[in-house]
Parts: sequence; structure tokens; C-alpha cells
Amino acid sequence: MTPSTAHHVTINGFKLNSFAGNVGTWYYFANQQFGNLEEGINTYTIRYFDANDVEIYKQLFIIKKLPNTTT
Repeated sequence: MTPSTAHHVTINGFKLNSFAGNVGTWYYFANQQFGNLEEGINTYTIRYFDANDVEIYKQLFIIKKLPNTTT
């Protein structure tokens, strides 16, 4: 997949406003305050779509958040 073929990107169904199709870059904030990052295993499905809203690529991403500890 070349960056110019992707028109938009979703993560767990959320369409990214930060995706720059011609450049192919994007960002996503996984954060407890946003409700998209909890302790334990967090799974994210990243989907790339063309201009006709056809999925052209899918990627799974996992973040393991450890509990906060105090010393």
C-alpha cells in the first residue's frame, strides 16, 4: 500500500482527522481520559480506506498498560 492510495483511516471505528492522505502520516492518542486506554491489554484495529470507502488494508496494534505503581 502506498500512502497516496489511502483516503482515510479509522481506529476501532473512529475516523482520524489527523490523517494526511498524500503524506501518509497520522497520529492517535491512546489515553485513559479519552476512554481508549485501560490497564491490561488494549487492542486497536487500524483500517485504511480508499476514496470509495473500500477497506484496502487492516492492521492490529496492541498496547499493554501496566498498573501505576508507587515506591
